[in-house]
Amino acid sequence: MDNSNAFLFIGDSFTWGQGLYFYSDLSNQKYPPKGNYIDSEVNELHRKFKDSKRFARLVASHFNTFEVVKDINGGSDSKSLEYIDNFFKKFSYNDVSVLIFQSTYFARSPFKFTFQDKTYSVDVEGYPNFRIGPDTEIFISWCKENQLSFEDYTYLHRKQIFDEIRDTFIALDNEGINVKFICWTNDYFNFIKEDAFMGGRFIKINHKGEEYNSFFDLMFFNKELSIMNDPYFDFSRGDGHLSLEAHKIVANSIINSIEKDLIEKNKKLI
Repeated sequence: MDNSNAFLFIGDSFTWGQGLYFYSDLSNQKYPPKGNYIDSEVNELHRKFKDSKRFARLVASHFNTFEVVKDINGGSDSKSLEYIDNFFKKFSYNDVSVLIFQSTYFARSPFKFTFQDKTYSVDVEGYPNFRIGPDTEIFISWCKENQLSFEDYTYLHRKQIFDEIRDTFIALDNEGINVKFICWTNDYFNFIKEDAFMGGRFIKINHKGEEYNSFFDLMFFNKELSIMNDPYFDFSRGDGHLSLEAHKIVANSIINSIEKDLIEKNKKLI
């Protein structure tokens, strides 16, 4: 595949490539406690290094094209959807051939609900230990009035975000963009299983003959694939993101998924 169109990678710190600069021999390398990201301690050369090693670059290079990844580290699924919306206000759909959406922890996104005929959007990350905000008490009242348990609320929140992602996928698919879904957490997996459209665009991660539904599962069952447990280092860097080797594994899984799509597409043209 020789493609001049962009591959758009949307996600959080995993897609951004946090921690990959630890594998460089560049000077002024800092090792913050517990792998915390400190923006001022990651200089331009560190960023260039991690850009060259992250799975987005590996995938785009395989298909002889270029990748687009947001400059800012971290983020939420709602911010990712906002980025996509703003991106296509600036650029044409025809300029992008593939979009890889990497989901993150659902509660990073605000939860929208209606109470007494008014719509609210509240940050409830860490429920039931709320971040204090102007609508916190209203949210608690809404939960009590609807007799919602913790599991009830989390289901509604996860479903709300998943549906927003799905709507965006459908819109982009209608524009001819190959949309793919890969996950850090397992927050949306039950919805993916029950949805033919999203299930057909979901990328499982293949490693040593096993399939994993998320980065979390990949690193849980293969401890050495997180930076903090990578035997490459003489001491732990304390960073729980994907290791250099894990980025290669994720890249290969994405490549295989896209190539499978191309084979199916070519069959239909014959």
